[in-house]
Amino acid sequence: MYYVIYLAISLWGIAVANASNLSDVEILAYDSPPIIQKNFPYYLSGYDEDGAPIWVFELGKWDVRTFLEKDNETAYAMDVACDQMFLRFRESAIKSPEKQFLCICDLDKFSLRQATNLRTVQFIISRFLRFEQIIQSGYLKHGWMVNVNYVWDRVWQLGRPLLGALGSSIDVYGYNTEVWRPRLLKYLPWDQIPEWYGGYPNHKPIRFRNPEP
Repeated sequence: MYYVIYLAISLWGIAVANASNLSDVEILAYDSPPIIQKNFPYYLSGYDEDGAPIWVFELGKWDVRTFLEKDNETAYAMDVACDQMFLRFRESAIKSPEKQFLCICDLDKFSLRQATNLRTVQFIISRFLRFEQIIQSGYLKHGWMVNVNYVWDRVWQLGRPLLGALGSSIDVYGYNTEVWRPRLLKYLPWDQIPEWYGGYPNHKPIRFRNPEP
């Protein structure tokens, strides 16, 4: 386990170019295969009081390892889709009155099978490095990681100083909802987020992986 963490962190600081070698415009126009769209969901949950979009991606439910092990074409599609998600976050911020967005990254169900797999951890780290590049101009208002297990918490804490604005803009919490739900609600209107994050019981996302954020 610690071997995986050590290797992942040793590679964290490597400069990450766009792994797909596509421009941002090309990535935003990319049509992900249906299997990627089905297995890597995210959604626009609502807006805060200043009009900043609130995005949610349930990373813990993404079976990254399985798709990395399928074939190069599938791994490539997942890679581009992740970049597309982060770019859509940014585009929604640009179009909003606040010119920023907020996001919740939910690690619930992120298994040790994934957390202890070197290739999986490296892939996720590389995408967060790409995320950091995308939000360098201050587009991320605030972010939260919730339901984080011990292994991922160690990886994140060790690499956090290398993530610049992203590292300082994301708060990380474990599984204790009594700790992090009240803190989310200090920033997010309760009627703009799902019940399991402390929000409205009948809340429905505004857009679910929609091509136009």
